[in-house]
Formats: sequence, structure tokens, C-alpha cells
Amino acid sequence: MKNYSTAMFAGKNKAEIRDYVQNYFTNNFQGKLFVNKNKNIVISINKDSRRKTARPLMSKEKAIVVMDIDNVLKNCIYTNWGNPKPSHIKNFGAKGFLNFQYKCLVDGVIKSFRISIMIKKNVTFQYSLEHNDKN
Repeated sequence: MKNYSTAMFAGKNKAEIRDYVQNYFTNNFQGKLFVNKNKNIVISINKDSRRKTARPLMSKEKAIVVMDIDNVLKNCIYTNWGNPKPSHIKNFGAKGFLNFQYKCLVDGVIKSFRISIMIKKNVTFQYSLEHNDKN
């Protein structure tokens, strides 16, 4: 299990963390292709793909995992297919969601993350990452 440290975000507020990670993601991962080792699912992060920024703030735990998204997508475990809500179909053109689970150590504590990849009608992908503190 990979161990991450959030020390690089010490002293930054959640808005600063979000902006830093958004720029890091755009510069390092857009246009890349990843193969999930557990299900041989090919995940392409298109040039127009982005981290969903509807939520204005990002925690240190989410940020550190997003910065290693290539490793996360390669090693996460596929859990299920999610049907879109009517609002997702209307607003985003969503066909559905691929849901994955990823567990890792963050600052020495086991954390669980759910990665949801939206499949759009124009076959582009948009991911979202949720942190579950219930472990």
C-alpha cells in the first residue's frame, strides 16, 4: 500500500490547494492513457478532460492522491457502473459512470477514496474523487 504525505500542503488553504492541483493535473496528465491492472480497462484522460471543480475547496488528502492519479488509475479496483441522474444527462451529456475504489496510507493512516469517471455522450471522460473517512 502506497504511503502519501501531505506535508507539501502545510500552511495552504483549501482554495490554494485546489488551484495548485488543477494546474498540476492540466500540465501533467491531460492527453495521457492509463491501463487499469485489475480489469485491463483503458482510461484516457482527454485534452478537454478536467477535475470537476464544482466543489470550491480541496482537502490535502484528495490533493495528494490527484497528484498521483496515474498510479491511482493503474492500481484502483473497479467496483461498479453507475447510471447517471437526469440532471447529469441534461447538464453534462453523461452516459454513465465507472466507479473505482482506491485505498492508501495518507500520513500513516489508511484512507479510502472513490474515483468516479463520467462517460459523456461525446466519449470524453471527467473524473471526480471522493474521500471516505469511515475507515
